Amino acid sequence: MVCDVDGTITHKDRRIDGRAVDELRAAEAAGVPVVLATGNVLPIAYALGYLVGTTGPIVAENGGLIYWRGEVERAASSEQVEAVARHVEAALGLKRLFTDRWRVTEVAFPEAPTTFEDVRAAAARHPGRASVRIERTGFAVHVMDGRATKFRGVARALARLGIDPADALAIGDSDNDVDMIEGCGAGVALGDASAGLKAAADFVAKAPAGAGIREALEAFGVLSAPEGRPRAARERPTRASRRRRPRSTRARRAPRRRPAPRAPRAARPARRRRTRP
Repeated sequence: MVCDVDGTITHKDRRIDGRAVDELRAAEAAGVPVVLATGNVLPIAYALGYLVGTTGPIVAENGGLIYWRGEVERAASSEQVEAVARHVEAALGLKRLFTDRWRVTEVAFPEAPTTFEDVRAAAARHPGRASVRIERTGFAVHVMDGRATKFRGVARALARLGIDPADALAIGDSDNDVDMIEGCGAGVALGDASAGLKAAADFVAKAPAGAGIREALEAFGVLSAPEGRPRAARERPTRASRRRRPRSTRARRAPRRRPAPRAPRAARPARRRRTRP
Protein backbone atom coordinates (compact mmCIF):
# COMPACT_ATOMS: atom_id res chain seq x y z
CA MET A 1 0.00 0.00 0.00
CA VAL A 2 1.32 3.42 -1.00
CA CYS A 3 -0.18 6.40 0.80
CA ASP A 4 0.19 10.14 0.32
CA VAL A 5 0.48 12.25 3.49
CA ASP A 6 -0.81 15.85 3.32
CA GLY A 7 -4.52 15.87 2.53
CA THR A 8 -4.70 12.06 2.71
CA ILE A 9 -3.60 11.11 6.20
CA THR A 10 -4.39 14.66 7.27
CA HIS A 11 -7.41 16.87 6.81
CA LYS A 12 -7.17 19.91 4.53
CA ASP A 13 -6.19 22.05 7.51
CA ARG A 14 -3.09 19.84 7.96
CA ARG A 15 -4.31 18.25 11.19
CA ILE A 16 -3.63 14.53 11.22
CA ASP A 17 -6.71 12.31 11.16
CA GLY A 18 -6.57 9.78 13.99
CA ARG A 19 -8.74 7.35 12.04
CA ALA A 20 -6.26 7.41 9.14
CA VAL A 21 -3.55 6.35 11.58
CA ASP A 22 -5.75 3.49 12.77
CA GLU A 23 -6.37 2.30 9.20
CA LEU A 24 -2.66 2.34 8.30
CA ARG A 25 -1.91 0.32 11.41
CA ALA A 26 -4.71 -2.09 10.52
CA ALA A 27 -3.18 -2.59 7.06
CA GLU A 28 0.20 -3.29 8.61
CA ALA A 29 -1.39 -5.72 11.06
CA ALA A 30 -2.97 -7.50 8.07
CA GLY A 31 0.51 -8.05 6.62
CA VAL A 32 0.44 -5.22 4.07
CA PRO A 33 3.51 -2.93 4.31
CA VAL A 34 2.72 0.77 3.99
CA VAL A 35 4.93 3.11 1.94
CA LEU A 36 4.52 6.83 2.68
CA ALA A 37 4.94 8.97 -0.47
CA THR A 38 4.85 12.72 0.01
CA GLY A 39 5.92 16.07 -1.34
CA ASN A 40 6.93 16.99 2.19
CA VAL A 41 10.49 16.90 3.51
CA LEU A 42 12.08 13.67 4.72
CA PRO A 43 12.40 14.57 8.44
CA ILE A 44 8.63 15.10 8.70
CA ALA A 45 7.79 11.97 6.70
CA TYR A 46 10.30 9.89 8.68
CA ALA A 47 8.88 11.04 12.02
CA LEU A 48 5.35 10.31 10.85
CA GLY A 49 6.22 6.81 9.67
CA TYR A 50 8.08 6.10 12.90
CA LEU A 51 5.21 7.26 15.13
CA VAL A 52 2.46 5.60 13.09
CA GLY A 53 4.41 2.37 12.74
CA THR A 54 4.65 1.93 8.97
CA THR A 55 7.26 -0.61 7.82
CA GLY A 56 7.77 0.32 4.17
CA PRO A 57 10.30 2.75 2.70
CA ILE A 58 9.56 6.49 2.67
CA VAL A 59 9.38 8.58 -0.49
CA ALA A 60 9.86 12.31 0.13
CA GLU A 61 10.08 15.47 -1.97
CA ASN A 62 7.81 14.08 -4.70
CA GLY A 63 10.16 11.21 -5.46
CA GLY A 64 13.40 13.12 -5.00
CA LEU A 65 14.47 11.15 -1.91
CA ILE A 66 13.91 7.51 -0.88
CA TYR A 67 14.63 6.41 2.68
CA TRP A 68 15.04 2.74 3.63
CA ARG A 69 16.66 1.23 6.71
CA GLY A 70 18.91 4.11 7.59
CA GLU A 71 20.01 4.94 4.05
CA VAL A 72 18.82 7.79 1.84
CA GLU A 73 18.92 7.61 -1.95
CA ARG A 74 18.88 10.88 -3.83
CA ALA A 75 16.93 10.37 -7.05
CA ALA A 76 16.88 13.94 -8.38
CA SER A 77 19.23 16.84 -9.08
CA SER A 78 18.79 20.31 -7.58
CA GLU A 79 21.27 22.37 -9.63
CA GLN A 80 18.84 23.80 -12.19
CA VAL A 81 16.01 23.76 -9.65
CA GLU A 82 17.88 26.20 -7.44
CA ALA A 83 18.68 28.52 -10.33
CA VAL A 84 15.07 28.67 -11.51
CA ALA A 85 13.76 29.06 -7.96
CA ARG A 86 16.04 32.05 -7.30
CA HIS A 87 14.77 33.66 -10.49
CA VAL A 88 11.16 33.11 -9.37
CA GLU A 89 11.92 34.54 -5.92
CA ALA A 90 13.39 37.69 -7.41
CA ALA A 91 10.59 38.12 -9.96
CA LEU A 92 7.67 37.55 -7.59
CA GLY A 93 9.08 38.38 -4.17
CA LEU A 94 8.07 34.97 -2.84
CA LYS A 95 9.52 33.37 0.27
CA ARG A 96 10.21 29.67 0.48
CA LEU A 97 8.48 27.43 2.97
CA PHE A 98 10.00 27.28 6.43
CA THR A 99 10.63 23.56 5.92
CA ASP A 100 12.83 24.25 2.89
CA ARG A 101 15.80 24.36 5.25
CA TRP A 102 15.47 20.55 5.20
CA ARG A 103 14.53 20.23 1.53
CA VAL A 104 17.27 18.71 -0.64
CA THR A 105 16.13 18.20 -4.24
CA GLU A 106 13.41 20.82 -4.76
CA VAL A 107 12.10 24.23 -3.69
CA ALA A 108 8.58 24.88 -2.40
CA PHE A 109 6.57 28.09 -2.08
CA PRO A 110 3.38 28.56 -0.02
CA GLU A 111 0.36 28.18 -2.28
CA ALA A 112 -2.14 31.00 -2.73
CA PRO A 113 -4.90 31.21 -5.38
CA THR A 114 -2.57 32.49 -8.15
CA THR A 115 0.81 31.14 -6.99
CA PHE A 116 0.91 28.17 -9.35
CA GLU A 117 0.30 30.20 -12.51
CA ASP A 118 2.56 33.03 -11.30
CA VAL A 119 5.45 30.64 -10.66
CA ARG A 120 5.00 28.97 -14.03
CA ALA A 121 4.97 32.32 -15.83
CA ALA A 122 8.06 33.57 -13.99
CA ALA A 123 9.95 30.31 -14.51
CA ALA A 124 9.18 30.40 -18.24
CA ARG A 125 11.49 33.42 -18.54
CA HIS A 126 14.50 31.49 -17.21
CA PRO A 127 16.76 29.53 -19.60
CA GLY A 128 16.72 26.49 -17.32
CA ARG A 129 12.91 26.17 -17.35
CA ALA A 130 12.93 23.11 -19.62
CA SER A 131 14.84 21.03 -17.05
CA VAL A 132 12.41 21.56 -14.15
CA ARG A 133 8.83 20.58 -13.34
CA ILE A 134 6.37 22.70 -11.40
CA GLU A 135 3.72 20.89 -9.35
CA ARG A 136 0.98 22.03 -7.03
CA THR A 137 -0.34 20.06 -4.07
CA GLY A 138 -2.97 22.38 -2.63
CA PHE A 139 -0.53 23.21 0.16
CA ALA A 140 2.54 24.36 -1.80
CA VAL A 141 3.92 24.93 -5.29
CA HIS A 142 7.00 22.78 -5.92
CA VAL A 143 9.85 23.47 -8.34
CA MET A 144 11.62 20.16 -8.92
CA ASP A 145 13.91 18.22 -11.21
CA GLY A 146 12.07 17.48 -14.45
CA ARG A 147 13.01 13.80 -14.19
CA ALA A 148 11.58 13.38 -10.68
CA THR A 149 8.05 12.08 -10.16
CA LYS A 150 6.28 10.49 -7.26
CA PHE A 151 5.81 7.25 -9.14
CA ARG A 152 9.51 6.92 -9.99
CA GLY A 153 10.31 7.29 -6.31
CA VAL A 154 7.57 4.82 -5.39
CA ALA A 155 8.84 2.27 -7.94
CA ARG A 156 12.33 2.48 -6.41
CA ALA A 157 10.86 2.11 -2.91
CA LEU A 158 8.77 -0.92 -3.85
CA ALA A 159 11.81 -2.55 -5.47
CA ARG A 160 13.45 -2.59 -2.05
CA LEU A 161 10.55 -4.69 -0.80
CA GLY A 162 10.64 -6.96 -3.83
CA ILE A 163 7.16 -5.77 -4.85
CA ASP A 164 6.10 -4.93 -8.40
CA PRO A 165 4.14 -1.65 -8.71
CA ALA A 166 1.38 -3.67 -10.41
CA ASP A 167 0.77 -5.31 -7.02
CA ALA A 168 0.50 -2.03 -5.12
CA LEU A 169 -2.53 0.01 -4.09
CA ALA A 170 -1.90 3.78 -4.13
CA ILE A 171 -4.05 6.39 -2.35
CA GLY A 172 -3.89 10.17 -2.74
CA ASP A 173 -5.81 13.42 -2.98
CA SER A 174 -3.96 15.87 -5.24
CA ASP A 175 -2.71 16.42 -8.78
CA ASN A 176 0.84 15.47 -7.84
CA ASP A 177 -0.48 11.98 -7.04
CA VAL A 178 -1.79 11.31 -10.57
CA ASP A 179 1.30 9.57 -11.94
CA MET A 180 1.57 7.55 -8.73
CA ILE A 181 -1.95 6.10 -8.85
CA GLU A 182 -1.70 5.53 -12.60
CA GLY A 183 1.61 3.68 -12.26
CA CYS A 184 0.49 1.37 -9.46
CA GLY A 185 -1.82 -1.59 -9.96
CA ALA A 186 -4.80 0.19 -8.42
CA GLY A 187 -5.28 3.88 -7.72
CA VAL A 188 -7.64 5.53 -5.22
CA ALA A 189 -8.80 9.13 -4.99
CA LEU A 190 -10.30 10.25 -1.70
CA GLY A 191 -13.67 11.96 -1.52
CA ASP A 192 -12.22 15.48 -1.44
CA ALA A 193 -9.50 14.82 -4.04
CA SER A 194 -8.84 17.07 -7.01
CA ALA A 195 -10.91 16.57 -10.15
CA GLY A 196 -7.81 15.47 -12.07
CA LEU A 197 -6.99 12.74 -9.58
CA LYS A 198 -10.57 11.47 -9.50
CA ALA A 199 -10.54 11.20 -13.29
CA ALA A 200 -7.36 9.08 -13.16
CA ALA A 201 -8.42 6.82 -10.28
CA ASP A 202 -9.75 3.27 -10.41
CA PHE A 203 -11.80 3.89 -7.29
CA VAL A 204 -13.13 7.15 -5.84
CA ALA A 205 -13.99 7.03 -2.15
CA LYS A 206 -16.98 8.93 -0.84
CA ALA A 207 -15.26 10.19 2.28
CA PRO A 208 -11.98 12.08 2.83
CA ALA A 209 -8.97 11.16 4.99
CA GLY A 210 -9.27 8.13 7.27
CA ALA A 211 -12.85 7.20 6.39
CA GLY A 212 -11.96 7.25 2.69
CA ILE A 213 -8.86 5.14 3.30
CA ARG A 214 -11.06 2.59 5.06
CA GLU A 215 -13.43 2.51 2.07
CA ALA A 216 -10.53 1.75 -0.24
CA LEU A 217 -9.00 -0.94 1.96
CA GLU A 218 -12.35 -2.72 2.19
CA ALA A 219 -13.07 -2.31 -1.53
CA PHE A 220 -9.78 -3.94 -2.52
CA GLY A 221 -9.91 -6.67 0.09
CA VAL A 222 -7.08 -5.47 2.34
CA LEU A 223 -9.48 -5.24 5.28
CA SER A 224 -12.87 -6.89 5.71
CA ALA A 225 -16.07 -4.96 6.17
CA PRO A 226 -17.99 -5.29 9.44
CA GLU A 227 -20.73 -7.91 9.54
CA GLY A 228 -24.05 -6.67 8.27
CA ARG A 229 -22.65 -4.36 5.63
CA PRO A 230 -23.72 -5.24 2.05
CA ARG A 231 -21.20 -7.54 0.38
CA ALA A 232 -20.97 -5.24 -2.64
CA ALA A 233 -19.06 -2.76 -0.52
CA ARG A 234 -16.29 -5.33 -0.05
CA GLU A 235 -15.84 -6.32 -3.69
CA ARG A 236 -12.98 -5.17 -5.90
CA PRO A 237 -14.40 -2.29 -7.98
CA THR A 238 -12.13 -3.03 -10.93
CA ARG A 239 -12.62 -6.79 -11.01
CA ALA A 240 -16.16 -7.57 -9.92
CA SER A 241 -19.51 -5.99 -10.59
CA ARG A 242 -21.58 -4.92 -7.66
CA ARG A 243 -24.32 -7.39 -6.84
CA ARG A 244 -27.59 -6.80 -5.13
CA ARG A 245 -28.25 -8.73 -1.99
CA PRO A 246 -31.03 -11.32 -2.52
CA ARG A 247 -34.26 -10.51 -0.83
CA SER A 248 -35.14 -12.68 2.12
CA THR A 249 -37.48 -15.62 1.36
CA ARG A 250 -38.56 -15.90 4.95
CA ALA A 251 -42.33 -15.44 5.36
CA ARG A 252 -43.30 -12.44 7.30
CA ARG A 253 -44.95 -13.09 10.62
CA ALA A 254 -48.48 -11.86 11.07
CA PRO A 255 -48.67 -9.09 13.61
CA ARG A 256 -49.83 -10.19 17.01
CA ARG A 257 -53.30 -9.15 18.04
CA ARG A 258 -53.51 -7.42 21.31
CA PRO A 259 -56.04 -9.02 23.71
CA ALA A 260 -59.20 -7.02 24.32
CA PRO A 261 -59.07 -5.07 27.53
CA ARG A 262 -60.83 -6.75 30.44
CA ALA A 263 -63.99 -5.23 31.83
CA PRO A 264 -63.42 -3.61 35.17
CA ARG A 265 -64.57 -5.65 38.14
CA ALA A 266 -67.58 -4.46 40.06
CA ALA A 267 -66.67 -2.83 43.30
CA ARG A 268 -67.39 -5.01 46.29
CA PRO A 269 -69.22 -3.52 49.26
CA ALA A 270 -66.97 -2.76 52.12
CA ARG A 271 -67.15 -5.18 54.99
CA ARG A 272 -68.57 -3.87 58.22
CA ARG A 273 -66.37 -4.37 61.18
CA ARG A 274 -68.00 -6.16 64.03
CA THR A 275 -68.00 -4.25 67.22
CA ARG A 276 -67.76 -6.02 70.54
CA PRO A 277 -70.73 -5.58 72.82
